Amino acid sequence: MLPEPTPVPAWLRGCWRRARIQFADGTRNDTDPVYWLQTASAMADVRPGNASTGYTVADDVHTLTDGSHRATAQWYTYGVGANFQPEVTFPEPGILHVNPTGNVMMEHAPSGAYVEEWHLVPGSAGSAPTRRVLSDGRELFMAGPVAILAPCPATAIPLECQFIVAIRHDDGTHRVVASTLPCSEGSILDLPI
Repeated sequence: MLPEPTPVPAWLRGCWRRARIQFADGTRNDTDPVYWLQTASAMADVRPGNASTGYTVADDVHTLTDGSHRATAQWYTYGVGANFQPEVTFPEPGILHVNPTGNVMMEHAPSGAYVEEWHLVPGSAGSAPTRRVLSDGRELFMAGPVAILAPCPATAIPLECQFIVAIRHDDGTHRVVASTLPCSEGSILDLPI
């Protein structure tokens, strides 16, 4: 049985871009565009080749004396959103530590399998990040200048659907910066109103 979605701490909300991941064997990836948009409880995660929507539960939340924050987080995707991650490589919670200014987060696997460094996308935490279901069933996640468009969880077929991450530019257009279909990167995303 899955736990009920509950609000995550405000310091976790916004859109995070992964700067790097390092595995226990020393392998490191600092080039793949990976985005995680967190609302009060719903989340979208987009990375090359796979993506998911669902919700996050944060437990054991602490604010440390230096002003940084720490929490243990678990992500629930299967059966609660659109999920095209073929397998959960590390089916364990993540231990999150956000710096005092709130713009850099380190995520550690309790087993030591990996360490990830995440950076808050500027402007993405200024207003409450949102998730809404569009008339065609797709999910639209918004956090400041960031939009993530996800396929309808009920009807999505992995090879026929696309997760899109777009950033709003000064001219008001949202340009695709990451997608499960890389050929669309750089194109303008026409957001449904």
